[in-house]
Amino acid sequence: MDTLQLLVSPISVLDSETSIQQARSAQNLTLLAAVYVPLSFVTRIFGTNVREIRVAGIRVGVRSDIGDDSCVHSRHVPGL
Repeated sequence: MDTLQLLVSPISVLDSETSIQQARSAQNLTLLAAVYVPLSFVTRIFGTNVREIRVAGIRVGVRSDIGDDSCVHSRHVPGL
């Protein structure tokens, strides 16, 4: 039984080292995501192309994407 333990012991150590390395890689990826995801959200919010126009005293937002043929326009709805 001692011979089997001597053979299995180095394999267990290598497996533990591999697990520790994978845990460190996952930690680095988590830290990167913790910085990148909120930063990309903030830049998306502040990077939208929004113009404000006034129609009959009501403020209406018009969003247009530069370089894109599709535009989203909000219109004045009577009674609002």
